[in-house]
Amino acid sequence: MLLEKSIYYFVIPESESEIYDTNKVKDPNITKYRRVIDRNNHYVSFKMKEYFTRLGQKIYYNQYGKPMINDGNFNISHDGSMVVGMECRHKDVGIDVVELNRDVGVHMFQGIFCKDEEHTLQVFSMKEAIVKMMGTGLSTELNRIYITKNKEVYLDGKQVDCTLQTIVYGDYFIAVVVKGMKIYKLNLVPFILTLT
Repeated sequence: MLLEKSIYYFVIPESESEIYDTNKVKDPNITKYRRVIDRNNHYVSFKMKEYFTRLGQKIYYNQYGKPMINDGNFNISHDGSMVVGMECRHKDVGIDVVELNRDVGVHMFQGIFCKDEEHTLQVFSMKEAIVKMMGTGLSTELNRIYITKNKEVYLDGKQVDCTLQTIVYGDYFIAVVVKGMKIYKLNLVPFILTLT
């Protein structure tokens, strides 16, 4: 089955203030973040989660904490000032975004890559999206995943039935993985946020 999918994105404006009315936010978890950018990222992620469950569907979580809905799956990621999200009915999906201009130490890449893989943020991001699609998160060691140059995915030497696609938007790299489905086109769609 071929599929065209939309990636919703929101770029948080550079600011020292919150982009929401603190008196109207329904999510009590927002207060656990100390930095304004982290509170803003959490708020946009929370609003995307509300959007993906707009039909009143209940969110439940698997044993690793992956959020799911009854007839599908959604996933959200943020880094720097970008938040991205995607939903896929009846299929597992994973998404990850990384800011390409950030400084990372060599220690970040230890134990992540296979012998023939490039040691880059892009490969790291693709692996993050894969474990999110699988629903296991970082309980799956990233060095167990091998990605070929053609973006075929292997876990412990066995090919995984999924499609891995990537897209670059400005200074951000976005990786999307959908299980059991071929994506022929990714569309970036601005997420319309009602600032309340």
